[in-house]
Amino acid sequence: MKKLRQGGFSLIEIMVMTAIVLVIVMVFFGFLGLIAKHDLIFQESNTLTRGQKALDSYIKKNGFLIVTTGTAPGYTNALAPTRESLIANGLLPSTFPTRSKFNGQFLFVVRVGVGKNLTGIVCDSGQVQEHAAPSFVLASAIAAAVPGGVYTAPDAPSILVGSGYKDITSPINSAATVCAIASAPSPL
Repeated sequence: MKKLRQGGFSLIEIMVMTAIVLVIVMVFFGFLGLIAKHDLIFQESNTLTRGQKALDSYIKKNGFLIVTTGTAPGYTNALAPTRESLIANGLLPSTFPTRSKFNGQFLFVVRVGVGKNLTGIVCDSGQVQEHAAPSFVLASAIAAAVPGGVYTAPDAPSILVGSGYKDITSPINSAATVCAIASAPSPL
């Protein structure tokens, strides 16, 4: 008597196929996470770069008055221009975000240094986080994507570090924050 094989899959075949599908799904979701992280780095670094360019124009346009009188026409505080005043004076587009991707605000600071050199710093006041914890890897990746990008390190949350920058005091005393620097020589 001949045995008839019934159609269908064996338990082993189903388990192997399930494992293959699970691996494909895990790779797919990992890839989506990587794309989302890349997009976050791009958006944050792009916003910081726009803020940096606005500060660069601001200190070049108003540097002489900032150094000599401590004022800048159209700005309430010459050393801390606001997002709104930079937009009103045509240095930032009106589409510049009010909140960052890390739920912070963008702060603009100008410092008059030794020899009357000017340094503009735009910072995201929000802490760069990943999985609800400060992420220095992500913060350094954002800073690396911005020319003049810096971030606060874990061991010194009040000091900005980055390529070519050292020992610059951060306007935000928090670990894993990102900033961009614009510099100008003394206008005198």
